[in-house]
Amino acid sequence: MDELAVALKIDPVELRLRCYSERDQNEDIPYTSKALRECYRQGAEAFGWSNRKAGPRSMRDGSDLVGWGMATGIGKPCRCRRRPASC
Repeated sequence: MDELAVALKIDPVELRLRCYSERDQNEDIPYTSKALRECYRQGAEAFGWSNRKAGPRSMRDGSDLVGWGMATGIGKPCRCRRRPASC
């Protein structure tokens, strides 16, 4: 997604927001809870995303290359039984 965003000259966060879905694409039902837009906003603010240089290999710390990208992952919730402390 980050490489596609560079090719399209779109910020990677903006590209993800344009592709954002309010519905589960497999089940075609709305998500019961989802705060991904707000997570993107908070993450971008916390990392100073707007101050980064967008081009690949464009940021350095001395002679070291520094890369900033973003990713999103999902997973199914899992409930586990708590084991007694005596176990």
